[in-house]
Amino acid sequence: GDWAQPKLTGRVARLLIGWIDKAIGVDTNYDGALSSRHGRIMNALPFGSGLRPEMIVPMLEKAGFNNIVVHSHAPISR
Repeated sequence: GDWAQPKLTGRVARLLIGWIDKAIGVDTNYDGALSSRHGRIMNALPFGSGLRPEMIVPMLEKAGFNNIVVHSHAPISR
């Protein structure tokens, strides 16, 4: 799965949280430093910006795998 790149719903949620923060104040339990730390960790990972089928399939083929099938995660998310 590509958990590094938020889908539309994740981007909308981030926008709504920003609006809520402006309307009622920032959540005092949120530690912004952890967010920065998480970002640095993600940047240090080999696929920290996400891993999509169009990226991994050529790598798998180069490594000798064949008959690669990409499945949707829709049944799992339901």
